[in-house]
Amino acid sequence: MRRRTGLLLAMLLLLAAIVPLIVIKAQAVLSAGPDQQVNTGETVFFNGTTTENVTSIIQVTWDFGDNTTEVNGTSPDLLNSTHIYATEGVYNATLTVKFNSSLNVTETASAVITVTDNQSPIADAGPDQTVEQTSAEGANVTLDGSGSSDPDNDTLSYFWSWTGGSASGVSPTVTLPLGMTNVTLTVDDGEFNATDTVVITVADTEPPYVNAGEDMIVEATSPSGAEVMLEGEATDDVDTDLDYVWSEGDAVLGTDANLTVTLSLGSHVLALNATDDAGNIGTDTVAVEVVDTTAPDVDAGEDVTVEAGYPATIHGSATDLVDTDLDYLWKEGETVLGTEADLTFTFALGTHVLTLSATDDSGNMGIDSVTVEAVDTTPPEITVCVAPDVMWPPNHKYADVETVVTVYDAVDPSPSLVLVSVTSNEADNGKGDGNTTNDIVIVGDTVFKLRSERSGTGQGRVYTITYKATDASGNSAEASVTVAVPHNK
Repeated sequence: MRRRTGLLLAMLLLLAAIVPLIVIKAQAVLSAGPDQQVNTGETVFFNGTTTENVTSIIQVTWDFGDNTTEVNGTSPDLLNSTHIYATEGVYNATLTVKFNSSLNVTETASAVITVTDNQSPIADAGPDQTVEQTSAEGANVTLDGSGSSDPDNDTLSYFWSWTGGSASGVSPTVTLPLGMTNVTLTVDDGEFNATDTVVITVADTEPPYVNAGEDMIVEATSPSGAEVMLEGEATDDVDTDLDYVWSEGDAVLGTDANLTVTLSLGSHVLALNATDDAGNIGTDTVAVEVVDTTAPDVDAGEDVTVEAGYPATIHGSATDLVDTDLDYLWKEGETVLGTEADLTFTFALGTHVLTLSATDDSGNMGIDSVTVEAVDTTPPEITVCVAPDVMWPPNHKYADVETVVTVYDAVDPSPSLVLVSVTSNEADNGKGDGNTTNDIVIVGDTVFKLRSERSGTGQGRVYTITYKATDASGNSAEASVTVAVPHNK
């Protein structure tokens, strides 16, 4: 038993010695970034990387290879660093990183930095020039870049450019158009370039000749006024493509020689300016009078039949090419009936011929007429009141009853009124009513004696008084009122 235990302990000790030799950690991969080529005084950006976990870094050192102070610290952020080289040359920038591990590993990587000392050239396009125009194409101008230089005495190339053209050489002769041209000179030493600009002005001092056309009178065709065709023209000794501007006061109307514009009612003075490429401006004016001599188109509506004595609406309308807010006037003869397009009026019985006029802001008047036939087909209105309207007790005696009748007719101020009947819903001497006769006595059209009785076996007696009213046109209406003798109080 003791031999087996000793053997087991010996095997465990042997494994403890062998395992660290077998388990070898993989080496980290460190990079100082790519090789770079820069100029003296230029900031160089270094970007170091490692495949190891950056939290295991315990020291970072950058040696830039130019005998300047190293960057040294413990933060992994120092993997990214910057440096400026003051002298041209080829330098090895070395990154050293120490990792915290059981083997205390230190890794090193480097990048080659090539530093050159080349300065940018200086461009001089010469002084600004003003040159008189010599042809329709402009003027021949000699450009001068001889004032350009290079601090390193490098050989320079010269390139001139402007809108619409370019040239090369120190002092080329070029053709520039009328007006102001910005010419840019670019000089290049093979690595760097510089630019300068010179302003060349080709002068043209003669303005164009402008003709804005003849004065005119135009009829307005809409609320906005009238469309007017403006036909202008201009000529220039040099420029064949002039810039046109039509204007009225400060308002710009268009930028073509021939222009269609809408002008409001009234007088207008329009100016046509023509500008050449040199900025010379020629001007002419034209007077345009926009008038309105067309009367509104009026429609008083179709002939119509209305009820006399009651308000009736006649619908009129009018349109005008220019004015949207017309003045309306309805008349019958010389009598003014209304001042709106729609007329609401109460017509007397008979035939009426109305005229509707519409006047626009220019005083033009249009007229139309309509015939209105006012008829009376409405019967009179009758209102009947009675007192008393209930009789009690049923003592078989007469009670004095009076009615008040009012009659109204929209046309006839005095319609006729007749008493049509006074009736009872029970017999004059029926069973159980006291054995009396002549229960209804007509004293006058509105005065009656009615017997206060009813049948003992019925539901109560109701007297009905009926009137009829008739107007002069033969329209009639009836109205009734009742007087009750109830069976029970």
